[in-house]
Amino acid sequence: MLHKFLVLIFALCLSVSTSLAQKQYKVVCVAFYNFENLFDTYDMPGKNDVEFTPNGANHYTEEIYLEKLDNLATVVS
Repeated sequence: MLHKFLVLIFALCLSVSTSLAQKQYKVVCVAFYNFENLFDTYDMPGKNDVEFTPNGANHYTEEIYLEKLDNLATVVS
């Protein structure tokens, strides 16, 4: 009888310990986006951004810059 009681207590302790060991985790999504090629329309000394000015090779205007910002905001959000 004592043997059955000890087995019952052991099984009860085992079931309680396994239910306590199951933790709830909150899932978090982490992402990044490369803004390395995001240039404004102003030439900054020391940076190689001349081609992204209105007079540069890409004719990078304020409208293009604002459209790029809007598109990036849509992608990131």
